[in-house]
Amino acid sequence: MTTLVDYFVPAHFPEEGLQRRQARIAVQSVFALLGWGPIACALYHFGGSPAAMWAVAAATVTSALTPFLLKWTGSLNIAGNFLIFTLYALFTGLSTLFGGLHAPPVNWLLLMPVYSLLFFNARTAIVWMVVAFLTWSGFIGAEVLGHTFPYQLDPRLDLAHRAVGVLGLSSMVFAVILLKDHLQGWLVDTVRATAAETRAVLETAPDGILTLDLEGRVLNANNAAARILGRERDALLNRPIEELVISLDARQARESAAGAFGLTEEHSALSADDRVFPAEIAFGALEGSGRQGVVLVMRDITERKEADLQLRQARDEAIEASLAKSTFLANMSHELRTPLNAVIGYSEMLMEEIQLMSQETDHTPQQRVEGFLPDLRRIRTAGKHLLMIISDILDLSKIEAGKMTTHVEPFETRTLLDEICDTARPLAEKNANTLSLEVDGELGQMCSDATKVRQVLFNLLSNACKFTREGQISLRARRCPESDQLLFEVRDTGIGMSPEQLERVFDAFTQADTSTTRQFGGTGLGLTITRHFCDLLGGDIAISSTPGEGTTVRVRMASSLQASAEAERPHEELPA
Repeated sequence: MTTLVDYFVPAHFPEEGLQRRQARIAVQSVFALLGWGPIACALYHFGGSPAAMWAVAAATVTSALTPFLLKWTGSLNIAGNFLIFTLYALFTGLSTLFGGLHAPPVNWLLLMPVYSLLFFNARTAIVWMVVAFLTWSGFIGAEVLGHTFPYQLDPRLDLAHRAVGVLGLSSMVFAVILLKDHLQGWLVDTVRATAAETRAVLETAPDGILTLDLEGRVLNANNAAARILGRERDALLNRPIEELVISLDARQARESAAGAFGLTEEHSALSADDRVFPAEIAFGALEGSGRQGVVLVMRDITERKEADLQLRQARDEAIEASLAKSTFLANMSHELRTPLNAVIGYSEMLMEEIQLMSQETDHTPQQRVEGFLPDLRRIRTAGKHLLMIISDILDLSKIEAGKMTTHVEPFETRTLLDEICDTARPLAEKNANTLSLEVDGELGQMCSDATKVRQVLFNLLSNACKFTREGQISLRARRCPESDQLLFEVRDTGIGMSPEQLERVFDAFTQADTSTTRQFGGTGLGLTITRHFCDLLGGDIAISSTPGEGTTVRVRMASSLQASAEAERPHEELPA
């Protein structure tokens, strides 16, 4: 029977859901009606009413289609309405056939609301109750208006009516019993499954969970709570919460539970060996089923606190090490620059002496001393290159150590730009480039660190000359009256950079890639220092570039700067 019932239940109904159970009850109820139908036909045949017999037979056959309709449509709504309308038509027809209000089948209309509960809900049952009352009202109205229904007092027919009614009521009672058993079993299974899941969650949760009454006594605790507090689980029950969490009492627990959901607080808990440890606790209100209380979710954060402390110590040590490194670089750079300056100076002095000696009339000494000139030039070039590298490292170390200051003085901006271009022009001509200066409007004076302004712009022009061959390089300057700042733009038609290279162009000791470093040389500190200088001079720097087309660098600087401090003033965004 179970296999036959499950055959008609739609496959898409959830396996353990209420809808599948309701469908099974409905199919079993239809089977009970199919058993009631032939017996009712036999009784009406015995009672001498062929019309009633054929009506019951037709309703039975029609009802037998209900399980198939349920399987085909997959809808309890369609199948249920089909069955109930069939029974409603049968009972109304039998009542009309056998005396209206005086016919026993008119009372069977009360079975409609009960059958609707098997397929639908209480609201649908109320609707069918109203339909039954309206049908009775129709019979009453017909009799009031003088309409008479055929009525037979044949004892055999009356006995058939009563027997059919008892059998129909029995099948309905059977359906109700099935409904009750199925629903009760489903509810019990659901409650047990939910309780098992809750119990499994509580017992396997890594956080301690305590349930308190309104007086702050422990009602229940999971294994994690016992482990965190270092006590037996039974030893926690009925204990005041202040004996376990010394910074918490019942009133505070109730107030915290009434606050925002998920809000955590840090408290001091006490273990069995009287060790006080930090605990993070989340609070929740326990309500329902006549019980009120507070739920505590506790977590031992001792390890997290120690890890935070170690991270802070490591950070402080890293900062101290960085400062020590920067200080060391600053000191060593000064120590290295002094002998390097001496090497460069003496090589230049030797070159001058050799050139003087070469002008003498005696050709033999001239030929002897001129052989030293190439080597001396190499000494001077290498020394200057090494001095430039050490100067960059010195500037970077000063920046990292926070010891870089500014020497503010007024100067003519246009004059400084002319000097920078004159200095950079030989670098441009070395690679067959043309260097131009473009000034938009009157630049006026700057009150800033002229040395750092010169270093910033010269470094940008130097990079443009280095990475451009047989191209154009321009330096454009203009004053921004809205923000009282000066905007500089260095544009070249060189090799350009990709978006990936632009992302790391300001990183210290890096260039676009290793091949660029091998081909063009350099330490990769120039743009790093330039960006720091721009910040120091009350501005910033932005770079845009296209591979193979060139690079544009835009720099903004404050036109007036306070000594050794960055000028804080509103400014416009640099264009990309």
